[in-house]
Amino acid sequence: MRSSNFRVFAQFFFRDIKSRYFGSVTGLAWVFVQPLLLLTLYTFLIAGVLKARIPGLTDAQWLPFVALGLWPWMCFSESLQRATAAVVEHAGLLGKVALPAELLVAASVCATFVLHVIGLFAVLLIMAAFGYDLALTKLPLLLMLLTLLLIFTQGLAWIAAGLQVYLRDVGQILGQVLAFCFFLTPILYTESMMPESIKILFQLNPMSYYCENARALLMPGFASSAHATLPAVVIATVLFLFGFWLFRRLARHFEDFL
Repeated sequence: MRSSNFRVFAQFFFRDIKSRYFGSVTGLAWVFVQPLLLLTLYTFLIAGVLKARIPGLTDAQWLPFVALGLWPWMCFSESLQRATAAVVEHAGLLGKVALPAELLVAASVCATFVLHVIGLFAVLLIMAAFGYDLALTKLPLLLMLLTLLLIFTQGLAWIAAGLQVYLRDVGQILGQVLAFCFFLTPILYTESMMPESIKILFQLNPMSYYCENARALLMPGFASSAHATLPAVVIATVLFLFGFWLFRRLARHFEDFL
């Protein structure tokens, strides 16, 4: 990235954080509060009310189990949804100033992602302080896993943001697709708990790799999907490059639709 582009990226990165999270009293706090509320709700509903049990999982492991599935999903889904509207939201600016539109999308993804990752690390440290059994020495490996997820998310974000300029209902469709995919992601259960008839959907869901391996890294007794690492790297890299290429091609005619 050229120094001029880096300055533009940094400017929009911090501008995105400021406008979204420092524009109100609860803005920044909501980044931490919302996932914590969901974490509490799901844990109470699934483990407390429905009395669901996961084979090999103790009551003390429920909270870390849900957290390590929920936060990667939050990083992915919220970054993707916010970035989809990034170009349209800055239509006035793009019409006045010549700047790489792909940087607007990248800044939106990274700003949301970074804050959620900080929130996840803070929650894990708090859990460890309260006695939960977590392998915190592997936090650097978790960060590497989340970096790969960032690359994967960025590729999808460029595709969605580019299409949103031409088809303004992409964002709404994406919201419905993500709501469906949430239940095909191992946030509240494991693959072994799914009916055989839909396990293939679980296995084809790229987010399954990230949630399962986040648990395998930090929670004792959880096996990693190491065999899926190479496919995950290939998928993330190809999607990142394809998303960038497609966005640049679509960006040539943005001015006709903004």
